[in-house]
Amino acid sequence: MQSPFFLARQPIVDEERNVVMYEVFLRSKKSPDKFPEDIPPYKAAFIVIDLISTIGYQKIAGDKKIMINFSIQNTINRSYLETLVPEKTVLNLQKPYTELNQKQWNYIKSALENLKKDGFQFAFDIDTTFDRNIRLLAIKYADYIVVPVYELDKAKDPFFINKQCIATKIENEKLFLRAKANHCDLFEGYYFGKPEPIYADLSIAALTTTIVKTLAAIERQADLKEIEDLIKSDPGLVTKLLKFVNSSYFYLPLEIKSIRQALAYLGINNLKKYLLVLMVLELAETLKIPVDEYKKMLLTAILSEKMAKLLKVDTDIAFLGGLFYPSDIVFNMSPEKVAVELKLSHKILEGYLDDDPIFHCIFSIAKRLAFEQPMGSKFEECLKILGLSEETLQKLLNKAKEDVDKLLI
Repeated sequence: MQSPFFLARQPIVDEERNVVMYEVFLRSKKSPDKFPEDIPPYKAAFIVIDLISTIGYQKIAGDKKIMINFSIQNTINRSYLETLVPEKTVLNLQKPYTELNQKQWNYIKSALENLKKDGFQFAFDIDTTFDRNIRLLAIKYADYIVVPVYELDKAKDPFFINKQCIATKIENEKLFLRAKANHCDLFEGYYFGKPEPIYADLSIAALTTTIVKTLAAIERQADLKEIEDLIKSDPGLVTKLLKFVNSSYFYLPLEIKSIRQALAYLGINNLKKYLLVLMVLELAETLKIPVDEYKKMLLTAILSEKMAKLLKVDTDIAFLGGLFYPSDIVFNMSPEKVAVELKLSHKILEGYLDDDPIFHCIFSIAKRLAFEQPMGSKFEECLKILGLSEETLQKLLNKAKEDVDKLLI
């Protein structure tokens, strides 16, 4: 999938102007000179991490370290950081994106302690340290304090005397000398180099990290608490899942208000199925795909499911296979590649490759009808293989359209 995003790297140098590390951050092709404002910062960090694993440390930074902006809240979920090389990574910890209670702060403290043992280093922006909870963590765990050159007075804190100071926003020699006079150790700014783009293709996993991590946790039979915590780490996913479960499609007598309730109602098998639906929604939103295209993907899935039920074959295989079969139209990515990347059932892949004629015809017919493609001889051939009439298909299509509207309310 061609990525709408790319990494930018900016050098951080020592007094002799030797590069010590690179800060990496997300940029979009739409607005290459600034942070993509439509992406929440915590999600941007996940995309950055995926791009780092795709491109590789060597290409990005050689033998230097990489500094990544990362919400302090997400350090609790160690799985988000598993593709990084600890000894080559500095996590610039950002303030949490939701209010935390003391128990959660204790979890973060424990997480930082374990990550420090693994070899990660930590940086804290000076402004975040005015929060009492973050200040206590910075005093104990910070390796670097990051300070804009115009705010160096804020860094004159005896508790930070043993931390390395990174002065930022240095645009000329005068500001460089000012930072050195204030005993800063490292320096960053346009004076030493503007952000340099590094391009790479982006995987589906990068744009839907929380969902991918949750699906992986389901596969290894993690306990419900871990699955719940993973979902809750992504506020956008929480909102989407609760809205989804409370749609008229499920005919619930009472509103579901928590992820715990949603898990209890859906069950693990249905949770996996509908997380993949939400994955397609997230991809469509991130890539600015028109909602009508997303609706057609969902229509392909539901129509496939209804045909499978009529033919007495596996409805889950039909639903998920139908969901991703139009990936070539919507995401410019072959459905076979999607199936491999997401580790979908081999039965789905067989259907895509026409090794299973029944599922292949189910997917083909559903896609043609949902996307209003020409029918042609393939359509007629599949009707014979499945033993379905056009009249029956039209009834199934009308019911599937009703279900799509209920799910998206």
